[in-house]
Amino acid sequence: MVILAGISLCVGILQACSNTNAESRGYLHKDLSEQMDALAVYQDAMGVEIKAGRLADAAWYLEGLDSVFSVIGEQINEHHNLQRPFSEHYKKKLEKPIDGIRESIEQNDTAKAHSQYKLLVNRCNSCHKESGVLEKAHY
Repeated sequence: MVILAGISLCVGILQACSNTNAESRGYLHKDLSEQMDALAVYQDAMGVEIKAGRLADAAWYLEGLDSVFSVIGEQINEHHNLQRPFSEHYKKKLEKPIDGIRESIEQNDTAKAHSQYKLLVNRCNSCHKESGVLEKAHY
């Protein structure tokens, strides 16, 4: 019975200590690497749709991709691979091709969407290279 009481006390202390979750300490539930994994899925699927000429379907993936970029830009200002906040990388390298893809989809211009998609992939990879990240976005 004393052992059971001791175990219960330890469990209670651990639960009390763990009530301060990651969010309340200012940490994200997903770090930059995990967010990049989500981006890779959206980016790849969007590319498949653009290459197939299914721009309406590509639009859905584009909005998902851009929403993840937005979350990263708002929440990740520091990371060991970033020399500056992610939002600056986005504005400098990614905003133009993303807007270009969006505009191409609105104009139903598959060729332009394709070229803007290539530009996006190249810009992603240039940022990865600058940041010392080995993973590459694939076209």
